[in-house]
Amino acid sequence: MKRTGLILGTLLPLLMLAGCGGEPSEAQMRDAVQGQFDQVNSAAAEVGRLIGRREGFKAMGEIRSFKKHQCKAKPDSNGYVCSFSIIADTLMGEIQQTGEKTFLKTDKGWVVQ
Repeated sequence: MKRTGLILGTLLPLLMLAGCGGEPSEAQMRDAVQGQFDQVNSAAAEVGRLIGRREGFKAMGEIRSFKKHQCKAKPDSNGYVCSFSIIADTLMGEIQQTGEKTFLKTDKGWVVQ
């Protein structure tokens, strides 16, 4: 019994740490960027309603393609500076961009700073 407690007491904290650290995955980055798109769309829809358009505007559409390139830990932060390529639909048409953003780990998941 003591041996089992010792093993669990040693391994459990290590297993908990393994799931907490590290850079965001490609899916987490995509979700964070889509969340930013959704905020822009919400604001644009409100503007549209204010000027009389029932359906409002949708400035940013869905992400059609997202590719993570690399991430580097941001010093003195719980974030990572990550580069990625994106193809998305916007009010002005399709965009294809490669860029770099800071992704921060929050209690609600990863967000774009």
